[in-house]
Amino acid sequence: MEEQRVSHVPRMRGPMMWAYLAGAVAVAALLVLPSDGPLAWLAFAIATAGVSVVLALVPNGTAWGAAALFGLVAVKDGIPVVASASMGVYHVVAAALAIVMAVCFIGTRPRRLPRLSPLEWALAGPFLAGLWSLPTSIAPNLTVTYGARLLLLWVVAVLVARSLRTEGARRNALISLVTGGFAISLVAVAQWIWHRPAFGNFIVHGNAFDGTLIVRPAGFFLDPNFLGMYLVLASLAALALAFGGGRRAFLWLLPTVPMLGVVAITYSRSSWVSLIVGVLVLVVLVPKKARLWLAAVLAVGVVLAVALVGPASLATRVASVFVFEADSSSATRLLMTESTMEMIADRPLFGTGLEAFAEAYPSYQRPGARSDVAHPHQVPLALVAETGVAGLVAQIALLLATAVAIRRVWRAGLSPANAAVISGIAALLVGVFLQFFLYFEPLWLMTGLLAAAAWAPREERDPVPLPT
Repeated sequence: MEEQRVSHVPRMRGPMMWAYLAGAVAVAALLVLPSDGPLAWLAFAIATAGVSVVLALVPNGTAWGAAALFGLVAVKDGIPVVASASMGVYHVVAAALAIVMAVCFIGTRPRRLPRLSPLEWALAGPFLAGLWSLPTSIAPNLTVTYGARLLLLWVVAVLVARSLRTEGARRNALISLVTGGFAISLVAVAQWIWHRPAFGNFIVHGNAFDGTLIVRPAGFFLDPNFLGMYLVLASLAALALAFGGGRRAFLWLLPTVPMLGVVAITYSRSSWVSLIVGVLVLVVLVPKKARLWLAAVLAVGVVLAVALVGPASLATRVASVFVFEADSSSATRLLMTESTMEMIADRPLFGTGLEAFAEAYPSYQRPGARSDVAHPHQVPLALVAETGVAGLVAQIALLLATAVAIRRVWRAGLSPANAAVISGIAALLVGVFLQFFLYFEPLWLMTGLLAAAAWAPREERDPVPLPT
């Protein structure tokens, strides 16, 4: 045994040395070269090549790379590599993962195309719907640009589904998600206290009901609603991992409290509703004895939310859901739904063209809707308005494939990772009816994780069940 151990070290020393060197080169390129212009693209290429080498040489490198995406997406828009193209470290790792997976496929003999699962095929639906809408699009340039974006999102989701086939790999992805959520919640608190854009993006909104201004931190996301939903997913993952963590459960419960507090100060009503639905699903999935802990953590989170936002302000924001005065957010959403239905009636076959909703909307805008809002707030109707019947078919296929995947995961065994995935998907399904999350990367990452859990080979599932 000793000889085997000693003889194993020299074989690993060379590859690991090259991996460390490639990683150092990647980091140096990101730190030294500028974040815009031709040299920024050179930095992106060097960093991608370096990370590719690391993922290829490190044991289970592709699984580690895919898991890292769940945390890196939190800083996707805040730490640019090519600022003009909104490319960051997240995209570097995603590109490196794609390169390594492609090289592995090319080097495989006999070479066979991978058999995609029904959910992986269904995830291509929005991209195909965008292609369907292109011939009659009223904004063809936008349709091509955002069609390419949907294609890249689909590729990343498939890479996640292919890389995270084991229970341990999916658990690492959720740990990455919780780590990213906790880190970005600290950034959001700093934004909320100091109102400094240097900490990332922040948005100040006027409260239409009492005339006061409220600060809504967005972290490194472009919108507070996106930050809120990301933290909802991270909180659900932390809670699920806590219930399978035994004596170390408190290590997962502690970061949940500040994340829930930041969900409150985003003032994102869609995130609040999604959180409630996700928690209710989690209550069904976790053991009965864990439900008391879940209630306790949520109670602490609610107390913190009330302390941060203030009971009057929180009550006003909740009550605003039911206020339909002219130019209010709720009235605008309702009137925009009517406008969307009229768009669908006028162009039922091909739609306006992917991402051309805002171009067509002024002709359909109802009196009383806010003039500064021209982008849809939910996916199901908006995608049909933009891509016609193809968008409807794509969404039906996605819904059916998601339902089948959840059923397969449920039957495979409710491990902490599986409980986190199911509750997160439930929250996202609610979220897409309230916000336009079509291009929201965590939505695609979580769906890829669901596909990985549902269609992993039986010998690779190895579920660790929740304690009874």
